[in-house]
Amino acid sequence: MRRKEREITDFEEIIKILDESNFLTLAMIKGTEPYSVPVNFGYKLDGDRKMIQIFIHGATEGTKLNCIKDCPRVSFSAVSYSEIGANKEPCGWTDFYRSVCGKGNASILEDADEKKRRTNLYPKKIWVQRSVCFSCYYDEKNKHDKN
Repeated sequence: MRRKEREITDFEEIIKILDESNFLTLAMIKGTEPYSVPVNFGYKLDGDRKMIQIFIHGATEGTKLNCIKDCPRVSFSAVSYSEIGANKEPCGWTDFYRSVCGKGNASILEDADEKKRRTNLYPKKIWVQRSVCFSCYYDEKNKHDKN
């Protein structure tokens, strides 16, 4: 991140941003091209290791699922606040926002009991038919994920 003074590095603040976000944008590889899509999500914490395991839902077929099967490397961004900062100068406009970005390896949850267990953890989120999960390890010292 270029503006280090604006970087959010506190793990609890990162979790707060995820809690305040209504969706995240999941980025994948489709063949040789980038592909991203907004998705509903839930997450599970492993606080001892500063790990965030993110769960999304999707249909039993389609582009998102095919992308993950072909290349499980994914990244995401979740935005909890955004406001345009107007300026009289054309290049002086800016955007003020609070966001979390991460990356990891996605896996598809096929086991019905595992999917049920995961969906029951996040009643405020929407879940259907198939779940995908990936983990992001937050490294407090180096301030980046380990995947």
